[in-house]
Amino acid sequence: MSSPTSPSPSSSFVARTAFVTGGASGIGRAALAQHVDRFGPIDVLISNAGIGDGERNATEDTQRAVQVNLLAVIHAAQIASSNNLLRRGAAVVNLASTGGIWPMQHQPVYAATKAAVIMFTRSMAPVLYAENQVRMTALCPTYTKNTGFGDALLKHPNANQFIFEATRGAGMASLESVVDAVEVLVDVGVPGQTLVVVPGKHVTWRWAGEGDNTTTTPTKRKSTPPSLLAPLPQLPAQRNVVMVHTLSTNFQAATTIIQEPMPQISGNKVLVTRCFAGVNASDVNYTAGRYFGKRAESMLPFPAGLESVGYVSAVGPEAAKRGVRVGQPVSTLEYGAFSTHGVVSSDRLLPCSSPPSPEAVALLTSGLTASLALQRTARLRPVGEKGERRKRVLVTAAAGGTGQFAVQLAKIWGHEVIATCGSEAKAELLRHLGAHRVINYKKEQVGAVLKSEYKKGVDVIFESVGGKMFDACTKNVAVGGIVVVIGMMSQYNGAGGDAGGWPASSHPGLNERLLWRGASASGFFLLHHASHYKSHLLELHRLHTSGVLKVAVDPREFVGIESASDAVEHLQSGQSAGKVVIRLASNVPNVGVDAKL
Repeated sequence: MSSPTSPSPSSSFVARTAFVTGGASGIGRAALAQHVDRFGPIDVLISNAGIGDGERNATEDTQRAVQVNLLAVIHAAQIASSNNLLRRGAAVVNLASTGGIWPMQHQPVYAATKAAVIMFTRSMAPVLYAENQVRMTALCPTYTKNTGFGDALLKHPNANQFIFEATRGAGMASLESVVDAVEVLVDVGVPGQTLVVVPGKHVTWRWAGEGDNTTTTPTKRKSTPPSLLAPLPQLPAQRNVVMVHTLSTNFQAATTIIQEPMPQISGNKVLVTRCFAGVNASDVNYTAGRYFGKRAESMLPFPAGLESVGYVSAVGPEAAKRGVRVGQPVSTLEYGAFSTHGVVSSDRLLPCSSPPSPEAVALLTSGLTASLALQRTARLRPVGEKGERRKRVLVTAAAGGTGQFAVQLAKIWGHEVIATCGSEAKAELLRHLGAHRVINYKKEQVGAVLKSEYKKGVDVIFESVGGKMFDACTKNVAVGGIVVVIGMMSQYNGAGGDAGGWPASSHPGLNERLLWRGASASGFFLLHHASHYKSHLLELHRLHTSGVLKVAVDPREFVGIESASDAVEHLQSGQSAGKVVIRLASNVPNVGVDAKL
């Protein structure tokens, strides 16, 4: 029996509760229960029992071999699964043998019991997976070097004959290759899989009608990060979800919280336990149905929220094949983020820091919008790159979740940054983030400052406010400059746009201003740039972890899914500074980083 307190750095059992049993007698049953009491539900159960035939025709020896080799495996699985000792998504590895596949004339009872273990595994696996996402597999090693049994075998006068018979001439396997095979099954084993270990090879064994055997070469696997330090909380039976039941920009009136059974996971899907969710100005556009056009009414009810960070709690077989693991920290940009748990396609998962944090969720919609809009829409580059000159960059609503990143990225790339905000506290934050000129529109007129201090205009305008702010910006755009329309937050709750449509806006003289200056105005909508999420998010994480990019999180705390309405209202009030975040999980485990995403 092993605890999760002292794993090797590359082990697949880091922060998992593992139980290795050599039997399932009354002692074994008590040991299982005692282990769960101490460490929590089991993540990995390895039934590792195996003894030889003993004296030929000795009934007592035969019964003992059947009891240890087969019945103990069956009893361990039954005890663990019927008493809720296995965590949802756990891995069960039953130790069979190549003797269960190829005849062993010198050990017929042993071979028969190991063949039975394989068939028990193949028969039981679909049941366990359907009930609780538990993946049961069978491991079939040949005779193995550097083990007590292997060493004893080599001393037998007929050792060479026995090894040749049991391995079809392949010889003994290394202990490392067997350990590696166990890690393969624990991490990405498919329910019912039979993995054969022979020297230099792992073979997924298939029977008639199932296709050809699949052979891989054992490698030193490093899929499990060393920073996973604590067992994951047990999954509850139900999840809570904020649902939109009425189309309205009034978030509280539009939504309700429902409770529903925890989803079952299959195929390419994973279950994500959400730790933090981000709040965005566009949340009220979403509840008003503005992103769905004429389909909005027919889609009711639908889940709210756009972004979250958390960790994987259950993995479908196809997702497991892609290398997704339980405990892996992930980010999601999917509708339905205002929920305690969510079902996400594994190919839609995004990287996340370890452990999931408010800062990590801020890098999603907010960080990605700033990075992608500046680079792909405004075509802004670091000064000197491909001849890029130093430009004047204006960021409106600069102290918000998105504006803070636009200010910093433009500054990091060597440009002159002008930032607008509505309070002295926000102005101080922007100076701390590196803005060269901060305009508090409560004390100064933005248009007048731009006209007076930037007579040649502003080259790049990152505009999120709309209305009068948009007019002031377009009147001061430079020749050949660009206004990137990120949003129009001042109009989201305006008349005429409550359900399904956008608030109407009019800007007399806009065409003439753009024409005269040879300037342009271009809209930016994050979802159109999904293929670039991962690369930009990785760069944002790199800048943040290196200390170059700061993340400002609004100081007001919102805890629990019940606080979603208050969090949205706080953002819409204009009083927030930095990213508004909802803490969804009371316990955020110190899960590790997986570089595969």
